[in-house]
Amino acid sequence: MGSWKTISRILKNKIDNVTKNSSNQDINEDIPFGMNIGGKVGIDISTFLLFEENLVTVKPLPEYNIISHGIAIIEGERIDRLYLSTDIATEAVLEIMHGEDDNSYESRFYIPFDRIYPQSKEEWAFWLDEKEGYIGWEAFELNETIFDRLWMPGAQHVAPVSFTEKLNNGSDHINIHHETMMYARTLNAGNDMAEYLLAELYSSPADDHISIMTGVRMPATGIRLIY
Repeated sequence: MGSWKTISRILKNKIDNVTKNSSNQDINEDIPFGMNIGGKVGIDISTFLLFEENLVTVKPLPEYNIISHGIAIIEGERIDRLYLSTDIATEAVLEIMHGEDDNSYESRFYIPFDRIYPQSKEEWAFWLDEKEGYIGWEAFELNETIFDRLWMPGAQHVAPVSFTEKLNNGSDHINIHHETMMYARTLNAGNDMAEYLLAELYSSPADDHISIMTGVRMPATGIRLIY
């Protein structure tokens, strides 16, 4: 059974750009926990209440509608992304990691922090330059808070991880290209609670932008299917 730690370990020695395209694989599109597009899910917000003063992530709502579902394969590990909203725009993302037997076992809940639309080659290079792009540096600063690179940690700059997400929005299936790096920081002295940051290129047929999301681990007991 895999995990985010497994991905981190696999990627540790891969300093060159990693490309894994899931679009050509035969993937079971069932959503974990019996959830479905158009359904509603409840979220346990106790972690956000407990660490509210220390979090960059804003407190989520207790309930969201599921507006789309994406599947990606990174280094052989399946990741489901559930895009959540109370309206039509994405307000939260629930990521669910699978093991080899396709049983979900680890989830993270993210709130979008910012969406950036670079307007020039120089602005794109700031984020994605092969040698100096901000997505890939050893640390990421947000709101005067430092997140350390979780994937391939170390002092050197590394290329973000490339993968393709197959997205189902209920009416169409589209491929989303990502260039992603994960960062994290501990929230307590015991180092058993962390806040995560995902910085990535999000490239779809509709637009290309830089997405920054922050969030925390969400236990299975914290996810409640409403309908």
